[in-house]
Amino acid sequence: MPGAQAASATLDFPVAKRPSPDAYPELRATFPEGVTGLPSVVYARKAGYRPLTLDLYLPRHPEGAAPLPVVVHIHGGAWVSGTPRENGAFANFPAVLAALAARGYVVASVQYRLDGEAPFPAAIEDVQDSIRFLRVHAVRYGLDAKRVAVWGGSAGGQLAALAAVACGTNAFRSKAMPTFVGSDAPDGGPPPDACVQCGVAWYPVTDFQTIPIPPNTTGPQPYLGCASFRCPKEKLAYASPASYVDHDDPPILLVHGDRDRLVATSQSIEFQGRLKAAGVHSRLLLIPGADHGFVASTLEATKAASLQALGATFEFFDSMLKTTRLHSNSE
Repeated sequence: MPGAQAASATLDFPVAKRPSPDAYPELRATFPEGVTGLPSVVYARKAGYRPLTLDLYLPRHPEGAAPLPVVVHIHGGAWVSGTPRENGAFANFPAVLAALAARGYVVASVQYRLDGEAPFPAAIEDVQDSIRFLRVHAVRYGLDAKRVAVWGGSAGGQLAALAAVACGTNAFRSKAMPTFVGSDAPDGGPPPDACVQCGVAWYPVTDFQTIPIPPNTTGPQPYLGCASFRCPKEKLAYASPASYVDHDDPPILLVHGDRDRLVATSQSIEFQGRLKAAGVHSRLLLIPGADHGFVASTLEATKAASLQALGATFEFFDSMLKTTRLHSNSE
């Protein structure tokens, strides 16, 4: 082409045998109290799917300071929608996550494959991969790989509860390796585990075998990849946190509105009963007058319910993660 040779003579860009999959400059956001946000950090790339990302919220952390505990947030949305930047009725959920980070946590809010992209167990595999990613990059982000919590609401509550109780069962084994940033790639060996030290589940599905299906809803069939409106019992049990409860599980906080018409309150009550029977440290907070998402009869009541749940959650993380010795299940 005319002029092509002259144009190429003025261009000079490096090439590499293994080009970086994402060389775009790191994006940053700022929040009050010195919290920095790193949006859309890629934590996994799985063949045939979009890159999976998480939003990181990093508090001010002087060089040489002790590493900080980690909270992994998992969004809701009936496994068909939702983003890492929303939860319940909060108008600005990134500000909520930044406020948690300001208390001395590294906070990661993760996305995962929805049921239109891949059926169960894709979502829980993605959540576990996000935890492995954070552990691989513990030094880079100033986090303590031995103090990790999960937190989610609704569909995210089911995934948070499952991540808390099933990590040691080998029931879900992702084949993906964590995405490496810069020079953080290890010299070899297996990837880190995805076990956590505590979990919080807001209005979660905990047992697909016992949950009442509200009218005009599909129930769990699309999420579980069932071909009809009836899933076999084995598949319902496979995806249910209730199936994996044992004495070795970490402490768990359950928060549920007592007027929930989408996910029955009995799901949290029955699940806590299983936890207590297994000797697992657990708490259950039922919020009077609150429907799913802690939505109540008025905007003021919705705010009060949402802040009550949030306050209990923050206090739970403080009590479980900000100690020199992690709580044992025998408490």
